[in-house]
Amino acid sequence: MLVLGCPADRHGWPSAMQRWRVDLAAAAAGPDTTWVFSGYRGEAETMAADARRRHDVAPGRIVLETTASTTWENVAFGAPPIPAGARVGIVSDPWHASRAVAYWRMQFPERADEVRAVGALAWRHPILGAEAGVYEVVLRLLRRRPVVSRR
Repeated sequence: MLVLGCPADRHGWPSAMQRWRVDLAAAAAGPDTTWVFSGYRGEAETMAADARRRHDVAPGRIVLETTASTTWENVAFGAPPIPAGARVGIVSDPWHASRAVAYWRMQFPERADEVRAVGALAWRHPILGAEAGVYEVVLRLLRRRPVVSRR
């Protein structure tokens, strides 16, 4: 399970969006699921602590990736701890998760069949859904594309 980061609230507590992502991951996770939290400036740590506190996720099942500052990097840096052949759920809002799945398939074409978006139809908040949708449309209109690094 790759849970994509987003900012905590201004006091450092898990934001509503972070809690929602942790809840989606918890609903989709099995008893042996490895949780990879990817995010910058405390995002991964905050969500991991929330998962431990509210969903009793054992610390040994959590991997922190704390250097990614973009969705492209979330995927690039979050994928290595996930074993090849594992089913991978990417957790975020529906549009963000779909974009991350596309990035996964670009970066790891040999693992394209392993990945899916989690909670892709799970919007329950109309304003947050509309804001995220507008953001994704603007990205596409600007034709912002990541550069595929050739290692």
